[in-house]
Amino acid sequence: MEIKGSVEMNVTQMQAAKTKAVKGLTGGIEQLFKKNKVDYIKAHATIKGKNDIELSPIDGSAKSTINSTNIIIATGSVPATLPGLDGTSRAGKEGGQRGGDEHRIESDWMAARL
Repeated sequence: MEIKGSVEMNVTQMQAAKTKAVKGLTGGIEQLFKKNKVDYIKAHATIKGKNDIELSPIDGSAKSTINSTNIIIATGSVPATLPGLDGTSRAGKEGGQRGGDEHRIESDWMAARL
């Protein structure tokens, strides 16, 4: 592979692509649940007994308790990070990272935004 000329990052375009991918993945799951008549509840939950689940909806509405024989626990996810680009790196001068502090700060900011 060879790159000639300047290389530029379009963070806005990267954010849009990430948002589209996340919506596609989560929307696909929601459609599968709907098709198979699975209730989908966005909430923080506490399993209180063999079949009892206390729900604290993420939209701030009132807590409730439901009874179910089958429970799917979806814990969510966190963004993957790359070493040196996790938003907390201070590798600039002392870590031997190529590029000036300006590039490192921009890279750290970009990684934190994704």
